[in-house]
Parts: sequence; C-alpha cells; structure tokens
Amino acid sequence: MNKSLKSKIFKFGFVGLFNLIMSVIIQYVFIILLIDILGSFFTAIIIGYLNISVSFVTNKFFVFKTSTKFFFREYLKHLSANILLIFVLSFIFYFFIDILQLSYVLAVILNTLIGITLSFTINYFFTFKS
Repeated sequence: MNKSLKSKIFKFGFVGLFNLIMSVIIQYVFIILLIDILGSFFTAIIIGYLNISVSFVTNKFFVFKTSTKFFFREYLKHLSANILLIFVLSFIFYFFIDILQLSYVLAVILNTLIGITLSFTINYFFTFKS
C-alpha cells in the first residue's frame, strides 16, 4: 500500500468522525425545525440529503482533494453511490438479521464495517478517481 493511499484512508477515517458529529447536529436541528411541519419521512429525506452533501464536501476537499472543475459531476456520482449504498447495506443488514440470524449488535457492527469499506472504495475508484 503506497503512502498516498494510507494517507487517504487515515483522512477518510478522520473525516468520517467529523461527518458523524455533523450528522448528529443536522439531525437534531432539523428534527426540531421540520418534523412537525413535514413529518418524519420528508424530514428524514432532507437530513439524508444534507448529510450526503456534508460528506461530499469534506471528502472532496480534505481527503481526495480533486479539482473544483469536476464539482457537479463528482457530486452526482457521490449522491448516486450513496443512494446505492443505502440499498446494498439495507439488504446486507436484512441478510445478517433475517437469514443468518445474527444479533442486532453484531449485524450493526459488521454492516458498519462493510459500509465504511464500500464507501471508501467507491469514492477512491469512482467518485473522486484522479
């Protein structure tokens, strides 16, 4: 593994922690502001979209450092990849719980590790491919 890849993996982890904190803040604020007006479903969509957007910006500018020339193309790739990940990870979670009958805790841990790995791989080889 080359030094650049190791650096990106480390930064991806650090940015992931930052994004987690931002996600909690976004969820808290938007639940307070919107849930009574829009309901939980549409509030969740807005929260998800904002979280994906924060993830894109932090990964683009702090992890992969790609040119702003490709901003919208990369944003659409990131958005598409995250929507696909939602479906893939939901299926994997279903598989762990309903087929393999793993405990919820183990299923969440495994699903999270798979999600992080898939997310980095997709971002590295697809979204921000240099």
